[in-house]
Amino acid sequence: MTLKQTFNAEIGESPINLLANWFFESMQVGSELIDFSKPIGSFTCFPNPPQKILFISAGTGIASIMSMLRWIYDAAAECDVTLLHSTRSPDHIPFRQDLELMTMRLPKFRLVITTTQPQFTSSWLGLTGRISADLLAAVVPDLCDRTAYVAGSSDFAKSTEQILKSLNFPLQNYYEETFESHSLISQWSDRGVPERTREAFPEGHRAF
Repeated sequence: MTLKQTFNAEIGESPINLLANWFFESMQVGSELIDFSKPIGSFTCFPNPPQKILFISAGTGIASIMSMLRWIYDAAAECDVTLLHSTRSPDHIPFRQDLELMTMRLPKFRLVITTTQPQFTSSWLGLTGRISADLLAAVVPDLCDRTAYVAGSSDFAKSTEQILKSLNFPLQNYYEETFESHSLISQWSDRGVPERTREAFPEGHRAF
């Protein structure tokens, strides 16, 4: 999981941001994090990446995508890669400098970003709106030739899978990763996590 500190009061009241802000306020240089399991699962394109890849992410779901992108970049893998990332605003694009560098140095890498809450006072000239069938069809014309890796909240992944189905995408080439924050809240319940943060994640709630 990737945690990002927020300063806007409204944004900070969302469950995952309550946890993130508590983390940044509580952790000091030299603090130790314990009882974390090692990475598990099979959400990866290693070691033999497909020739054509479509990464789709929202919010901090881009963290696991970046792991694969960095491997592709470092290994100079001959992959045709499109990353479609959905973010709240131009100010909330994670790894922006890294992605822009990859865009310049990887000839077969295409970065597409859409913002769901554009700030009209900004100079953003890119796409706006949530990921939809029309958007996917427009920016990824060879969609069905690619292997898709989707990372984000469970609702985001479910919605994206339904969109891909509507476009006749071959689901045998579909992989997803979603994050469950409730278990993380439970692990930290005895380490001083504020009660309001724990209450923000009712049992069974999946949040990104």
